[in-house]
Amino acid sequence: MPKYLHLANKLGEKINSLKFGELLPTEHELMDDHDVSRVTAREALRELEVRHLVRRERGSGTRVALRLPYPIKDGEAPSWSQLVRDAGHVATRKVAEITRGTPPEVVAKELIISESKHVTKISRMGLVNNEVATYQEHWLIESPKNLEESMNNGESLTYFLQQHLGYRIVRNWSRVDLIPAPIGVAKALQLIGQPPVWHIKSVNGCAKLRKPVEYSESFMRADAFHVYLEFGQTQKSIGEL
Repeated sequence: MPKYLHLANKLGEKINSLKFGELLPTEHELMDDHDVSRVTAREALRELEVRHLVRRERGSGTRVALRLPYPIKDGEAPSWSQLVRDAGHVATRKVAEITRGTPPEVVAKELIISESKHVTKISRMGLVNNEVATYQEHWLIESPKNLEESMNNGESLTYFLQQHLGYRIVRNWSRVDLIPAPIGVAKALQLIGQPPVWHIKSVNGCAKLRKPVEYSESFMRADAFHVYLEFGQTQKSIGEL
């Protein structure tokens, strides 16, 4: 096994006992503590970054990454804000733009509407502990009153649709990929270069209307979230039925 991988594995075990944001040793400290070359120390830190275990930022060193769990569940539309808060962190939203116009072809197809029908598009960022962690674009078939005010106040979009339109939101479809961050997304997420990000496409529907009401694309920093699929029921949940 190459020396840098051996060192990366040792550091990975140590990270399990560290808190989010804690600093890792510098390259020089690793050289002294583990009797390795600077190249080995640098490659070990780079390997941890590839594994999304750390964040390396110019001028602030190498810190333990956030890696919040973000489950994709069958039929359920997760609340991003609630998941972040449940993990003990501060979740805030920042609206970049709310516009009204005709949708792209892919959006019209997923919402089962004509490309000539006007929809509402919301572009916004999600911040965890005041750091940008997600960028999302939503297309709604409706143009609800008070939407802009509610979004600017940081209200959950799912909660808004339920409270203001009476929709019971269900997740109709999702697709998750790990892709190089598109240039515009990388800029919004304040990333250096085009590192991998989680790309989640989703269609949410209204249970009562039995039709799609929202299409969204979310881009999440891979060093901030751990996205995984969760289907079926555990033995514990079955016993609670």
